[in-house]
Amino acid sequence: MNKKGFTLIELISSIVILALILLIILPLANNIAKMVKSQQKNNIIDELEVNGARYAFDSGETIFFVEDLLMYGYMDNEENKIEDPTDNSSMNCYAIKASKVGDYYKATFTSEEFKTADNKCDRTKLKEYNTQITITSNNGVKDNEWMRLVGDVTLTANIKNSSITCSNFVNNGASRCVWSDSNGSSIVGSNIRQIQIPDNSLINSRYNFQLTMYEGEINILHTSFAMKIDNQKPEFSNLNSKYDSTTKTYRIIATDGMGSGIAGYYLGSTTSNCASATYQESNVINNVNKGNYKACIKDKVGNILEVNVTI
Repeated sequence: MNKKGFTLIELISSIVILALILLIILPLANNIAKMVKSQQKNNIIDELEVNGARYAFDSGETIFFVEDLLMYGYMDNEENKIEDPTDNSSMNCYAIKASKVGDYYKATFTSEEFKTADNKCDRTKLKEYNTQITITSNNGVKDNEWMRLVGDVTLTANIKNSSITCSNFVNNGASRCVWSDSNGSSIVGSNIRQIQIPDNSLINSRYNFQLTMYEGEINILHTSFAMKIDNQKPEFSNLNSKYDSTTKTYRIIATDGMGSGIAGYYLGSTTSNCASATYQESNVINNVNKGNYKACIKDKVGNILEVNVTI
């Protein structure tokens, strides 16, 4: 039998044809991959906006990070990180803005990313487009910081700029100022916005003021101020708290819900004074024998939960 292989010309021709096919297919494949990743990103943004609206409804916050949705369980992600499929970068520090529409909220994912030098979400910059005006308040409330109130109070937000005079209309150098808040109410033409807060306000514990200034119908300045109030004690889970007899450790499982967060844990005798106890950051208590104890759980604004536990 006469066996004949490829000639050099046939081999070169085959390589050239293959190269031409690859030149056509590879860009097409890359474009398809980009389209798929872009659609994946759009799907993630849709999910962020849906869950952002839920979070805004529950918390009253009108501007927050993607990270907050992860922190409070509104996005299911074991790594606590949302990645951009197009470049695998973190989306955690992108802002989401929400506004009240009727009885509900609508959330919008923004392209605004706020990070510190060490790549953490910079909450000091979690503003809208504040340039020349800032808002201050009474009762020692600081913007976007948690606090605990005692007794019914009136929170008052003021414009911290003596050169600005608000009016219902633009006249004599005054600007038309529109205040709105997370409760869905608004007022026009005042340098001050007040809201009554009862000390039993445990569910709606966040109040956001937005101030928009207009010249005619043109929005010239916009800023916001978050009043974050935590009057609710942490919650203890006796079912999930565990004792390990081998290591003699007791793991306290507790949550502060959507509040300021847990600051420390203490486990001592049933006569312990939780107000003067020495708390530790870890929820794992060492050198614990079986018996009756008092567990003390304190959040970051000083609310303390006292529970009796049997180990």
